[in-house]
Formats: sequence, structure tokens, C-alpha cells
Amino acid sequence: MREGADPEDPDEYRADNVFWVPTEARWQTLQDNAKQPTIGKLIDEAMVAIERDNPRLKGILPKDFRLARPALDKHRLGELCL
Repeated sequence: MREGADPEDPDEYRADNVFWVPTEARWQTLQDNAKQPTIGKLIDEAMVAIERDNPRLKGILPKDFRLARPALDKHRLGELCL
């Protein structure tokens, strides 16, 4: 990020060819909710949000932490976020 740039302006990142991570997809948000039983859904939604705000990533990020992997231990998944 360039000096004087607004860290909350997505265009600042795009100007440097860096993808933007919306607030709901940021690591801190996932960490804050890591112990919730819905952590898999939150991770999936984070991936969707990143793809939504960065069209060149469309269809690239995994989004199967909640539905496609029902046997995935949500407690352990949450621990990975801490």
C-alpha cells in the first residue's frame, strides 16, 4: 500500500494489482467467530465475498467447508482460525 493511501478503499488495492478483501472476509472476522458452530458457513461466505469483489478470482476459491464436507469437525476448523 502506498503512503497516504486509504487502507479501506478497494481501488487502492486494485491500482496495485492486489485483490481486495472485504470486511466480512478478513482474517480478524473469521478469528472473532472461530468458536461458532457456523464457522464453515462463514468461511464459505468469506470466499464468496472475495470472489464477488474480485471478478478475476471468480470460481477459483474453495467454498465447500459447510456443505460438501459435513464430516469436517467444525471445532477443529475453528481452531485453525485462531
